[in-house]
Amino acid sequence: PTVMYTADLEPPEEVSSGMFEYFKKYYARNRNVYRQNRGGNITGDVTGDFQIASKQQFFWLNNQVLHHCYQYLSEFGVDTNLVNLYSSKSWPVICDNNGGGVEKHNHPNSHLSVVFYLQSDMGVGGDLIVYIDDNHPTRTLPICTFIPQMNFLSIDYSAFKPIVNQLVIFPSRLWHEVIEYHGNMQRYSVTYDILITHKKGSLEDNEMGFIHPDSWVNLNGD
Repeated sequence: PTVMYTADLEPPEEVSSGMFEYFKKYYARNRNVYRQNRGGNITGDVTGDFQIASKQQFFWLNNQVLHHCYQYLSEFGVDTNLVNLYSSKSWPVICDNNGGGVEKHNHPNSHLSVVFYLQSDMGVGGDLIVYIDDNHPTRTLPICTFIPQMNFLSIDYSAFKPIVNQLVIFPSRLWHEVIEYHGNMQRYSVTYDILITHKKGSLEDNEMGFIHPDSWVNLNGD
């Protein structure tokens, strides 16, 4: 099974326009808080704008993320009728066109990471580098209840150019970064943190899966 998944989307013109308008307003609100990170960038998970999946401008993209995450999981043999997908966080990322990038990091608070490229020049950097170690992170995804066996390839890293309207999905525990970007325009991308859970009220074996949040007990009582 593949570790990385890509899909070329075709957003309607009004959808693209709505997302572009959101990014422009987001930049206007936050242009003075650029993180000094490889030339500068702005990320919604840092500035407090980390739930853009709840905004009407991104509803079309939400549906695409849902569909393609299910497609990705199905390539591992997952019975997608048995699992729910949640976006726990979703945020805009703007890389400055004069060497902006994102330092190497991972997302231990989610299961899948999704990136959608809204705007970028090609061939001028800004590539997404995803590192893969020997202890394959897909082994930690809560999907082994639903599949009999998984075999994995082991490689050092994968590099993905920021192709406009392309969606990229990979396990969140993988370390990844964005190399320096030098273009004529800023690099716009949308990131999602995706959680995989059992269906609500599922009676399936819950030993290795992630229990639906409706079944959780809040020990704090608040």
